[in-house]
Amino acid sequence: MAKNQQKPMFYGWVNVTILFFIYMFASGMVFYPYSVIFPAMIEDMGWARGPASAAFTLNFLLTGFLGPVLAIAIGKFGTKKILIVGLISWLISLLLLGTITSSIVMWIFCWGILGGIGMSFGNIIPVQTTVMMWFIKKRATAIGIVMTGAALGGFIAQPLYTWLITKSGWRAGWLAAAFFVVLSLIIITFLKSKPEDIGQYPDGIDPDADNSAVEAKSKTSNIHRTNVNWTLKEVFRTKAAWFLVGYMIGFLMAFFLITSHGVLHFTDLGLSRMQAASVMSFVILGAGLARFPMGALGDRVEPRWIISGAMFLMAVSMIGLWKAPSMGILMAAAPCFGFSYGTLLVIQPVIIGNYYGPESFPKINGAISPFMVAITATVPIVAGIIADRTGSYDLAFMIICTIVFLSFLCALMLKPPVQTFEISEPAEDAAV
Repeated sequence: MAKNQQKPMFYGWVNVTILFFIYMFASGMVFYPYSVIFPAMIEDMGWARGPASAAFTLNFLLTGFLGPVLAIAIGKFGTKKILIVGLISWLISLLLLGTITSSIVMWIFCWGILGGIGMSFGNIIPVQTTVMMWFIKKRATAIGIVMTGAALGGFIAQPLYTWLITKSGWRAGWLAAAFFVVLSLIIITFLKSKPEDIGQYPDGIDPDADNSAVEAKSKTSNIHRTNVNWTLKEVFRTKAAWFLVGYMIGFLMAFFLITSHGVLHFTDLGLSRMQAASVMSFVILGAGLARFPMGALGDRVEPRWIISGAMFLMAVSMIGLWKAPSMGILMAAAPCFGFSYGTLLVIQPVIIGNYYGPESFPKINGAISPFMVAITATVPIVAGIIADRTGSYDLAFMIICTIVFLSFLCALMLKPPVQTFEISEPAEDAAV
């Protein structure tokens, strides 16, 4: 290489920046505002909480059942095209909600079906898959940066949308969310799905020409990272895969309960709508504060220990959000819950990629999501029915807190899988 010839800029960090804003706009400013728009919407329309929550449940059921389709589509078309399909579905859904939706059937169609497609194709799995394709050594750090985008957007969205709804009604909230999806569609044009698409390598390191690749990996030898992409049959022959499912069920059930009924629970306890929105903002703030530092920690400490600590913190903070003895306790429990959720959101894809290979990540999610979401997505509608019939969310919180504790036990037993058979397909990251 000539002295005046410069090495091309590594595009991975450009992708991280692009995905940060896409995730901020399309998740933080679309999904998180649900918790403040939904209560105003059902109050204005006179809908019962249980039936209206069916849209939230259907959204996540569809997200889970589309998992296998999503895995195949990512392999065939790449993450960029899949994200565009999801964002367009979100946009159509939000425009309908902000203009002509007036019945509960239309609401369930828009948020449950169109929104479910948006959540599946335009959200976390293709975003995380893109990052894992571009990074090995800094995988957890990069995912942590990207995931911070949604938390930042959600933190801003809670009071912003509450103010907007007060001034202009709940339809204005959905239209504002549609605006942010349009921004995402604009900036996604600069995204690159894989390093090989532009002649680059993960981490910007050519493993055949740069000895620094070996040196970089040696610095993280305490982290278990596989050098192969496991097949699904091989994955589910390991205990680790089932402990992964166990802990994921717990933290997702807790998340669904807080995001779908948190504001209603807090207002039932006597908080004003703005106070309840502020509590939710601190949940999201805690999630945002966790994502980058815990992602960076995940590149230095074995991720299963981070997951165990986060699950224990979630179990304790859930009790605080449930009992809510004072505003002070709520404002402490909220960021703790958010911190635990933000940590788990970042470390979950990292540990799957580390244990089973980056290319196996969407396949594993596609395989487990129908089963997992079929269980966890029932939380919003069941919690709504419990509140309608008992007058409180106490029973719902009692059940979820118990499940979260059991998930903590699963996390403690989440050891790296042992390869006891030959796996022929090599991964792009090397063993360390």
